[in-house]
Amino acid sequence: AETEDLFAPQQLNRGANPAQLDALTPSTRFVTLGIGGNDVGFTEIVLSCLVAFRVGTPCQDRYVVGGVDEISTRIQDTRPRIDEVLDEIKDRSPDAKIFVVGYPSLVPESGWGCSQLPYAPADLPYLVARETELNQMLSEQAAAKGAVYVDTYTPSLGHDACASATRRWVEPVKPPLQAAPVHPNAKGMLHAALAVAAAIRANS
Repeated sequence: AETEDLFAPQQLNRGANPAQLDALTPSTRFVTLGIGGNDVGFTEIVLSCLVAFRVGTPCQDRYVVGGVDEISTRIQDTRPRIDEVLDEIKDRSPDAKIFVVGYPSLVPESGWGCSQLPYAPADLPYLVARETELNQMLSEQAAAKGAVYVDTYTPSLGHDACASATRRWVEPVKPPLQAAPVHPNAKGMLHAALAVAAAIRANS
């Protein structure tokens, strides 16, 4: 989903999901929001940075042109959309506490990566930096609107898509189980839920 799918039905192969904001009422007490990655082009970035030979910096070569980082630009372009969503939540549920949920660690912060997530090792720090930038933007917008940012990145370190099948919270590009590529698996969603629950307890 992108931010626009919060305001209008999201068309899918098997029909349509209703606009997610329609779930809100004036009596809503808590709202959790996880959005922004698809506005930046998450799927496109994940797929276009894959390589057959893990050498050089093909991902950076694609997205940084003439000193301008296209992913960074997209992140900043998404900032006002997050503002719009948070404002709409406050309008529909003025007494609700809003929790903006960040993104978990997707790739290793250092090292050589792995064959199941074939990115050039020299591109890994770049991808980590862009995800960090996205989470930072979400944190800043949450703070500006009086919402609470929920950090799922820090607790997920070491549980990225290159971790072992028993340890990872995010699946690789070709997951062995029925799971979305480079998305949280059941363990990842459980730990995200625990982080959200802890944030709610701390702010209730």
